[in-house]
Amino acid sequence: MFYHTWPKEEIDRRLENCRSKMKAAGLFGMVITDENNVTYFTGFRTHAPWTTYTRTAWYFLPVKEKPVLLLQNMMAPDAMLRTQNCEIQSYPGLYGTDLETVKNIMDSHGMGEGNIGWELGYEQRLGIPYLEYESLRGMMDKCQFVDGSDILWSLRLVKSDIEIDCIKKACDATSFALDKVFNTMHEGMKETQIVKYFFSYMMEADADKPGFALIASEKGHYDRISNIGSDRRIKKGDLVWVDGGALYNGYWADFGRSGIVGPVDQERQEYQACVHDVTMKAIKTIKPGIAASDLAGACIDALAEYGFDPSSFDCGRLGHGMGIMSTEPPSITQQDETVLREGMIINIEPGFVKENGVFNIEENVVVTKDGAKILSGAKRTLYEIKC
Repeated sequence: MFYHTWPKEEIDRRLENCRSKMKAAGLFGMVITDENNVTYFTGFRTHAPWTTYTRTAWYFLPVKEKPVLLLQNMMAPDAMLRTQNCEIQSYPGLYGTDLETVKNIMDSHGMGEGNIGWELGYEQRLGIPYLEYESLRGMMDKCQFVDGSDILWSLRLVKSDIEIDCIKKACDATSFALDKVFNTMHEGMKETQIVKYFFSYMMEADADKPGFALIASEKGHYDRISNIGSDRRIKKGDLVWVDGGALYNGYWADFGRSGIVGPVDQERQEYQACVHDVTMKAIKTIKPGIAASDLAGACIDALAEYGFDPSSFDCGRLGHGMGIMSTEPPSITQQDETVLREGMIINIEPGFVKENGVFNIEENVVVTKDGAKILSGAKRTLYEIKC
């Protein structure tokens, strides 16, 4: 029976690339405790990521020795079937990890001295209690704990063919769910009902699980672009904007579409056409070698041609990366100088909010050798929702 998440060749590639970068940076190894990074290097996923901090995971990645995944006893048997190219060890208790065990693993795997990388920087998190981190740092008096975030992001930013295929399948499931949920909607449905149907259609389309959903549907509240749903019932004349994404084999999709309850009026149809044109103009500028800031500038310039203020759709940026997290670096802002490379996933989402609706057609694209390929689907014009 097949239990692995990704083929061994994919895991080996990630380890080899990380070790090469560690050597170049003068690191003796890395200690990985963030759940997403543990998954990236091992393929092991828990049943409910980021919903419990009871059983912490440690992944020790030395420059030369075989990596070690240290888990609480409950998770070790499953990890033995799902992980590749690492040794599984376990610990018994629920009240923290025995740090002597951690120290012994580090000492015996060439990580007892020198610079050791940790998840300390931008958009990274420690998956262990900070007090444990500080205690271990005091115990490892021959080590210097340093930030390894640049190495981690340099690996995760550029996706392999396998990763891109997973993201495409997540996008396909999301596209199917968006098309079907807008065709299922009708006047009088609650926002929460719409979200439930959206999630169920993701599963119907072979997603591993629903990821997330946002919804805006009420005049005077269209700036609530982080609303997860309420008991409000949609009514005739409402614009309903739904944004979300499915998960497939650990990888995300993230995009949204919109519809009108009843006939689609000309003004909002034109607004929708404008934001689609803005989005496509920005996508046409995507290619290896341009900076994220250049892409942000292209979005802003295209919006300005129509006289729209990008700050009205205020999520702090005009797009972002995506992978085993629904948002990852880079951020598409005029401050981010990350250079785009072939294989990066960019979610591009210029938009604007008016009194009568949210106008945003997010697209998930992969940077190709000479441009960009759109992975997201579903209808870009406004759906007509049944009264």
